[in-house]
Amino acid sequence: MEREDDGSRTTVPAALGLLAAAVLAIGIRLLHLAHPGHHYILSPDSHFFHWQAARWLAGDSVPVAWHGGLTYPLAYGARLVGFTCGLSDSSALRVVGTLLPPAIGLVGLLVMYWGVGRLYGRRAALGAAFLWALLGHVCWTQAAGYLDRDGLSMVLLSGGVFVFHLSRRLRVMVRGRDVGWALGSLAVLAAMVLLVLEWLWLGAVLLVVVLVATVLLEVVAGTVVRAARDLDHRVDEMALVGRLPRHALSALARSSWRQVALILALGLAVVVFKPGLPYIGRMAADVLGGAVSGTQDVGELQPLTIGDLLAYIPMAIPLLAGLCLAVRRHRAADILSLAWLSSMGLLAVFASRLVLYAAPAACVIGGLGLAWFFNFDGFSSTLRYVETPLGVAARPSGRFILRAVICTGLAILLVVPSVAGAYRLGASGRVAADREWEEALGFLNRETPAEAVVMSWWDYGYWILDMGGRRPVVDNGYYSWDDERLRDVGRAYCTADPAEAAAVMAAHRADYLVFSRREVEILPVISRYGEGEELGDGRSVPDELRDSLYWQALYGDFRGGGGLRRVYPASDVEEPEVVVLMRTAVASPAGT
Repeated sequence: MEREDDGSRTTVPAALGLLAAAVLAIGIRLLHLAHPGHHYILSPDSHFFHWQAARWLAGDSVPVAWHGGLTYPLAYGARLVGFTCGLSDSSALRVVGTLLPPAIGLVGLLVMYWGVGRLYGRRAALGAAFLWALLGHVCWTQAAGYLDRDGLSMVLLSGGVFVFHLSRRLRVMVRGRDVGWALGSLAVLAAMVLLVLEWLWLGAVLLVVVLVATVLLEVVAGTVVRAARDLDHRVDEMALVGRLPRHALSALARSSWRQVALILALGLAVVVFKPGLPYIGRMAADVLGGAVSGTQDVGELQPLTIGDLLAYIPMAIPLLAGLCLAVRRHRAADILSLAWLSSMGLLAVFASRLVLYAAPAACVIGGLGLAWFFNFDGFSSTLRYVETPLGVAARPSGRFILRAVICTGLAILLVVPSVAGAYRLGASGRVAADREWEEALGFLNRETPAEAVVMSWWDYGYWILDMGGRRPVVDNGYYSWDDERLRDVGRAYCTADPAEAAAVMAAHRADYLVFSRREVEILPVISRYGEGEELGDGRSVPDELRDSLYWQALYGDFRGGGGLRRVYPASDVEEPEVVVLMRTAVASPAGT
C-alpha cells in the first residue's frame, strides 16, 4: 500500500490543521501589506497584466489576448467586485489585485493537501500544506502581490502532476479493455491546455518534462531493483549484464509510458499547429544559450545562484528527511516526487526562474519528512509509570520528550523566518515601487500629456506603462527591448552633456527622462550599454560617472540646461530619490 491509512479519527484534526495553514497564508499576506513602504503589487512584470486588465475594463483592446497570464482573472474579478460593491473599475481592480495572489495561494494549498493526501496520507498532506504556506518562493507569489504567471502556473502544474499519478489507479472498462489510463491522460492534457492559455507553451513543456522524468526514473528504479534481486540469487556479473536490457524492458512495461506517450502525441499535434516546433526550438536555444554563456541579461533567465536557494534553507531538515525516505522506499509516489524535484532543479540551473517550479515538489517531499518528524504514534506508547500522591501516573519517556523538543524547534525554524521575510518581502525598490516611485509615477499620470513618451531604464517600463499611464521607450519586453534602444538609454544615463541626452530622447520621441537612486545597483549593466564597459560595483556611483547626467540630476544640483529641465520633484527638494527631466520642447505640464 503506497499511502498510510490515517483513519477517520483524524478527520477533525486534519481539518483544523488545514485551516491553520490557510490562516497562516493569509496572515503572511497581511504582514506584507502592513509594511508602510510596500506597494500591493510585486514584480515589474506583474504590472503588465494589471495594465492589460485595466484596458479590458475600459473597453480597449488587449495586446496579448491569449496566453495573457492573470489578465482575465483580474478583469473578470474586478467586473464582479465592481458590480457587487458599486466600485469604480480602478478601485475594483485594486481590490482584486490585492486579493487574487493569496486566493491563488489558498487554491494551491488545497491542491497540495488533496494531492499529497492521495500520495502519502493526511499527515504528510498537512506537512506539505504548511510548507506551501511558509516556503519563500510560494510566499513570493501569494503573499506579496505577485500578478505574474507563476503563481497560477505552479498550481496548474501541481494539479497536472497529481492527476497523472492518480490516473494509474483509474479503472474504466470498455468492452473488456481498461481505458482508465487514457481518460487520465486526457485530464492531464486539460491541465496542459490551461497552462498554454495562461503561459503559452512553456508551462506545458515543464509539465511534460516532469512526466517524462517520472517514466525514466521508474525504468531506472525498476531495472536496479531487478538487478539487485539477481545479485541476491548469486547471478554472476556477465549474466547480470546480459539481463539488464530485459530488466529495463520489463520496468518500462510496468511504467507510465502509455500515459506519457499519449500526452506527448496529443501535445505535439497542437504544438506543430501553433506556435510550431521551429519557434519553440529557437526560444529554447536563446534561453539555454544565454544562460550557459552567461550573456543573458534577464535576471530570471540567468543560471541558478546560491541566493536563489536561500528560501529552501529553513525547510532543509524536513526536505532532507523526506528525500531519505523517498529514496529508501522508492515506491511509485516517491519516484514521482523525486523526478519532479530533480527535473525542475536541473532546469533551474540554466534558468533561475524555474526554481519556483521546484517549490511544489519540495513541499511534497518536505511534507513527507514533516510527517515522519511529527509521527508520535510509536513514541506515545513508551511511557513510564510513577507513583504519585494521587496514584499511579503515566509520564512520557525521555525519547518522547526529545522528539517533542526537536519538533518544536523545527516548527520555530520554519515559521519565524517566513513570517519575518513576509514583512520585508518586496522592500527592494527594483521589484516593487516604493513611495518615492509611486509619487513620481503619479506625477507622470496626472501632470503630463496622455500621449507623452517616457525614457528610463527598462526595469521600470511596465511601472511607467501601468502606474504612470504613459508609453515607455523601453520596457520589460512587450513594446520594445533591443540592444540599440538600450545603448541609447545608457548614453542618456552616462553622458555629461544634457544636450546629448536631449538629442537621444528626441530620436526616440521621448518627452520625459526618469532617473532614480535605485539604478546604482545596476550601473555596471547600464554603463556597459552606454559606455561600452562595466563601471562600478553596484554599491555606489563610480568615479567615472561622477559628472554624468545621472549624477547631476540625483546627487548634484541640476535644474536645467541643454534642452532639459527638472519638473519633478519641486526645485526646493534636495537629494531626491526619483527625478523627472523634461525636454524643453514639450509644453510645461500643469502645476510646475
